[in-house]
Amino acid sequence: MVLAAVFAIPLIFLGPHGSVVALKTAMFVPEIFADAPIQPLRWITSASNVERSTIPYPGGNASLDVYVPAHDGTHAAVILMLGARPIDQDDPVITRFADGLSRMGIVVMVPASDGLSTGAISPDEIDLLVRELISLRDRPDVDKNRVGYIGLSVGASLSLVAAADPRIRDDVRFVNAFGGYFDVRDLFVALSSRSLNYAGETSDWEPAPLAREVMIENVALGLPSDGERECVRKVSESTDSTDWCESVPLSPMGEDALALLDEPDTGRAQQLVNVLTAPSMKRLDAISPRSVVAEIKADILVMHDLNDRYIPYTESRRLVAALPESRIRAWTELELFDHVMPGHGLDPVTFSREVAQLFRHVYLTFTEML
Repeated sequence: MVLAAVFAIPLIFLGPHGSVVALKTAMFVPEIFADAPIQPLRWITSASNVERSTIPYPGGNASLDVYVPAHDGTHAAVILMLGARPIDQDDPVITRFADGLSRMGIVVMVPASDGLSTGAISPDEIDLLVRELISLRDRPDVDKNRVGYIGLSVGASLSLVAAADPRIRDDVRFVNAFGGYFDVRDLFVALSSRSLNYAGETSDWEPAPLAREVMIENVALGLPSDGERECVRKVSESTDSTDWCESVPLSPMGEDALALLDEPDTGRAQQLVNVLTAPSMKRLDAISPRSVVAEIKADILVMHDLNDRYIPYTESRRLVAALPESRIRAWTELELFDHVMPGHGLDPVTFSREVAQLFRHVYLTFTEML
């Protein structure tokens, strides 16, 4: 009923093409929700064909699932980029979403890399994303003028950085960044201090355990010895492990890393992160959209869950504030998701409002492809 009501507006104001895109949007939105009572897209379209391959890169291997529309012709194409320690490529949430996009007439690549599967976020992932887009763009069944990224969580941030790469920045039409960070250092400060600091105001924030684990893994990777790295990992798992670290000679960086795990206040966390990341400044800049935001030529669509416990919504606000206004196609804050997955139980009125906002955002994303 909500979708039918929302669709009446495009019929009147958007014209023939806009109305078609709106209709397709209305059919697609239920694909986002695993428990949707109706699946209109599946009633009138054929399932996609899935091509699987593996390619090497410096971080290991990347497996690529490409969902190809059942009907012939040239199609828009998108890379659906997942996050750090993501759910499996074969998870029903992912396969349903990717298949739904393909049923809409879009070629969809879903990559999964060895590096991100362990939580390690490195510049190698950016180069891999660029290579993947070149491969997708050059397919004979792809319209080179309608190629982009849909990035989720850490994948949103990496997609933004990749879109600025000189090899492809003139070819990336859009990036839909959902729940990403703007600067990985600001994210580390929030995760370690359990607080949000934005626009001069600080508030409490309770991050998800997995988010802190990913931060700890990336902090540990920057330490100078194997012993120190293992010490930080063990202490993050249990404070009883501090005894284990007594036999490990700690460098000043190692001591700062342990201090970062001790829930410092925001100011102290900022100092510790600055010290810890100084030797790896180049690497962190290479994975942070902040460093390349002025070089992105693609249209940007930004989404974030206001209750996000993995990456705070303030990171997307920083991104939007830094982007040229001409680059921002959509900016949507929602309460409908648990990070980047549908998850919050809402009352009917709130749910209807949230679905209407989601519909608008998905519609604007589809205008880039359909």
